[in-house]
Amino acid sequence: NYNRALDFYMRRIPYLKENEKTALATNYNNIGMIQEAIKDYPKALEYFQKALDMHRATGNKRMQGGTLVNIGIIYFNLKKYDEALAHLQQGVLIIKGEGDKMVLSIAYESVGNIYREQKKYRLAEEAYQESLLLSKDLRDTYGIASATRNLGATY
Repeated sequence: NYNRALDFYMRRIPYLKENEKTALATNYNNIGMIQEAIKDYPKALEYFQKALDMHRATGNKRMQGGTLVNIGIIYFNLKKYDEALAHLQQGVLIIKGEGDKMVLSIAYESVGNIYREQKKYRLAEEAYQESLLLSKDLRDTYGIASATRNLGATY
């Protein structure tokens, strides 16, 4: 139940002290994910941005990269492809340095989705291939199936 989960996360905010920025940032990210699930994209962006600001303040690069990917996905859903691509590319740069292959695979798949929507099929294929390689390396069967499906949809 998204509304119930959202209620609990919102009630948690006042209890997280200013010196608990990592927990507060995670809480904001969770709220953003719920807002995304219920397709309230403006609210999702608001909370993902709050999370990103806190991750930057704490220097948590891994979470910065993941949150940039989340923001990019929201912009994709809003069909704001240039903004989506800019955030995803920023996320990819950070995530590569942090070595989080799972999030990197998701980021590449999202980049491929943008390029496919823009009918830039060669670039979409390259992004999906990157996602597929990472998914194979992780032995992530869902990621392999998803990247393979997207490769097929590109042709």
